[in-house]
Amino acid sequence: MNNKSGLGGTNYAGSLDFENYWGEKLIYVEIYHYMSNIFNGNRLLTSFKKTTDVEDKTTVVGALQFSYVLGDLEYLDYWGIKFITASNEIYSSDDGGRCSIRAEDGGKVILSVNGESKRMYISMLSGVCSYSLNRTA
Repeated sequence: MNNKSGLGGTNYAGSLDFENYWGEKLIYVEIYHYMSNIFNGNRLLTSFKKTTDVEDKTTVVGALQFSYVLGDLEYLDYWGIKFITASNEIYSSDDGGRCSIRAEDGGKVILSVNGESKRMYISMLSGVCSYSLNRTA
């Protein structure tokens, strides 16, 4: 689904799958998507989702539905996560990682977390972005 935006672009609906490769169950997960344009840099939260009890080495299909814009102006997409492990450790991405969607991605995104590297990965057909995760408690 898409419709014309008044800001030099077209709005689209996207879907994110979440993969847990942390090495243990995640008892609580928050995933979010922000968007901004190159003119003002202000981030707009387009989607936020909480989920619980994600077993290790599993995928949550359609974990987050989000909006994004493609068009004449450059729009930037940012992704973030915060989660609590079964061993009660809390991790989060800093300020959200910038990894923008392109037309060839078709609105499909995979966000995965890896416990060995302590990183989140945002994967699309057009490429992969990787950001460190920080333990907060």
